Amino acid sequence: MADPEAIFNSDPLKLPGLFTGLGLKFSVNASKFRNNDVNISYSRTVVKASARAWFHPQIDDDGSNSFENCAAFVLALKNHCKDSNPKATAESALESLDQANYTV
Repeated sequence: MADPEAIFNSDPLKLPGLFTGLGLKFSVNASKFRNNDVNISYSRTVVKASARAWFHPQIDDDGSNSFENCAAFVLALKNHCKDSNPKATAESALESLDQANYTV
C-alpha cells in the first residue's frame, strides 16, 4: 500500500486525509505496525516542514515517544494544527477570491 500524502505545514484541513491514510496503512500492514511506538514513528515520515518541527522533539532516538497511545498523538497533532483565529482566516480567504472573469 502506498504511503499517505505528506503534510508540509500545519494545515488543519489536511489532517483528515492524513489520519485516514495512516489508518489504512496500519490496517493493511498490521504485522508491521504492531504497536503505538512503531505507528507514531512511522507517522513522522509523512509529516514535513513546520508540522515536523513540532513533531520531531517528541520522538526519541530509540523510537519511543511522549504519547500515551495513537489517540493521544492524533489529539496533540489536531491541537497543534488548529486555526488560532478562524474568523480572520475566513476573512482572508474571502478577500483573496478573484472574480476577474465575472460579468453581470
